[in-house]
Amino acid sequence: MSTQRARIYARVSSQRQASDGTIGNQIGKSSPTMRWLAQQRELELTGIYTDDGKSASAGKLHLRGDFNKMLIEAARHDFDVLVVAGLDRITRTNDWGELGQIFGPLQKAGISIWGPNLPRPIDLRSTASWLELVMRLTVAYEDNAERMRKLKGGKERQAQLGGLPAGPPPYGLVWQLGYRCREEDPRPSPGWSIHPEKGPLAREIFERAAKGETGHSIGQDFEARDIPGPNGGRWKLGIIRILRSSAYRGEWAWKGIPIKVPALVDNETWYAAQAALGVSRMKGLAQPKHHYLVDKLGVCKKCNAPLYVLGSEGPYRYYVCLNRTARRAPGIEKCPMERIRADVMDAGVWSLILAFFAQPKKVILEKLHALREDASAEAAAWASDVEQLSGKLDHLAAVEETIMDSLIQGTASKAVYQERMAKLAQQRKRLQEQLEVARAAKDKLASANATTDGIARLVDELKVKVPKATPKQQRELVRFLVPKGGVLLDRNEDVTVRMYFDETGASEKTDFEGTLPERVVTLRVAR
Repeated sequence: MSTQRARIYARVSSQRQASDGTIGNQIGKSSPTMRWLAQQRELELTGIYTDDGKSASAGKLHLRGDFNKMLIEAARHDFDVLVVAGLDRITRTNDWGELGQIFGPLQKAGISIWGPNLPRPIDLRSTASWLELVMRLTVAYEDNAERMRKLKGGKERQAQLGGLPAGPPPYGLVWQLGYRCREEDPRPSPGWSIHPEKGPLAREIFERAAKGETGHSIGQDFEARDIPGPNGGRWKLGIIRILRSSAYRGEWAWKGIPIKVPALVDNETWYAAQAALGVSRMKGLAQPKHHYLVDKLGVCKKCNAPLYVLGSEGPYRYYVCLNRTARRAPGIEKCPMERIRADVMDAGVWSLILAFFAQPKKVILEKLHALREDASAEAAAWASDVEQLSGKLDHLAAVEETIMDSLIQGTASKAVYQERMAKLAQQRKRLQEQLEVARAAKDKLASANATTDGIARLVDELKVKVPKATPKQQRELVRFLVPKGGVLLDRNEDVTVRMYFDETGASEKTDFEGTLPERVVTLRVAR
């Protein structure tokens, strides 16, 4: 009888376990349990699958990369025995549909399951083993459900006692767990307190907002002072979340359970900040009343960074390259592009769109027909790339099977096998990435080829709407016609506007350069 090929599957569910490296205990780095079992049963250990920080609960099977890889290789009969520390490492669900997805391929491939906690291997082709499997999985599910109930109950009790039930505390506050048992105990007693550094910053946010300062300007000031945001990053939305929270006047809640915390501001200041937010209708950052046409659509030709709307000391607002501001990424040089007045640029862009739709319908359709022909040709080229890359991946799978056969037959050593498979894995990853890009480009261009009748109806509708559009409607129409990155500003003061015609609109389309129709019109804007 030939030696059975075995593979180990190990999993831990929490990120803390993953960072602590506890998965090694299952594999055998600090405990030889599963390796020892494979050796004692004279199994040939040919591989190890690990899923660090991955849950086995229902609905999360697609997140377990190595487990899905194991199922694929089991279907190819790459091994005979799966060794696990416990059946709960495989799954903790009682969903029969998901259980079928897991154990169906293993049963079909004739894979048996073994582990240190199992008195005998579970042969999925045996009725008695199936009954044992169902019983053990049911026990594992109930144990996990009870553990989750206790965890949830513990969080609720902690909240009812006025402590921190889960997650980080509100910015500027500190929850000290503490273990103080007697008065003279030097260790800190449990309770809430104000963070010595973040607390004054949170108070400053409320005081400045109450005076009418926007969240945008407060965030800019904090970033200029190199103050990290609530999560260690930017202050983009952190300011507004802080201002909206009642925790800063001492009334916090966790899932409806009130928790008393130290008040950082008095009620008068807190309500004044809420009134200021209501007046400016801020959602995240302060929203300008002007309907800027190019905001989030324009890019700088010099460095390909997006254009932002910034204020000034005068009455005007300006479009400016992101890499010219303090928001640019670390290590990026300051862009030499000069700012441009927003009202001038918007008027120029809209005049181009007006002029385009003022042309006779026949002229517009002739131009669009040529653009669609270009898109169709490019789509065909991407389709050819998809076919070639798919063929290369199929060939790679055949090569992997040949290498596996050579290992089984003893014509190749394990070291040579591992080295060649590692190289093939790198090639597979590169080819899959290229295939995803090619498929996405092909699909995007295919969707661009709207029917002639549909485009004609769209042109008829736009010829009526564009001349009569209000400022708000102008913004909506520009976002319908111009994709992200479709307005380009270069340092020679040229503004290029590209319009993409599709019945669904262009506002969410990205990766414009090189995949969508060419330039429609060009405008030279005076500074």
